[in-house]
Amino acid sequence: MDISELEVYRLAEDFVVKIYQESKKYPREELFGITSQIRRASLSIPLNIAEGFGRYHYKDRLQFLYNARGSLVEVKSLLNICERLQYLKSQETKHLQEDLTKIHVKLNNYIKATQRRS
Repeated sequence: MDISELEVYRLAEDFVVKIYQESKKYPREELFGITSQIRRASLSIPLNIAEGFGRYHYKDRLQFLYNARGSLVEVKSLLNICERLQYLKSQETKHLQEDLTKIHVKLNNYIKATQRRS
């Protein structure tokens, strides 16, 4: 099985693209602040899923999946902050939060399945 066959990975990867597109609109002075942070945190989700996928031991795999989940929650928080700073409209935030919720559910299911195998 290839990582691209994993739905949660594909959704997370698509989400990163959306975040990069949205964050291009943020103020220039945020380039090394919120823009950088939300990009790194969102990128961390699929990268941790991929790294965990490549691990042989389930315990190692789970740790990377937990890291992905932590990054996901970080992005949720950053989206709320971006909306409060008026870098995002509430409708944009809502759509991105919906995407994250879908990824969160799939990621939790993947974690549970991995836990059962270990």
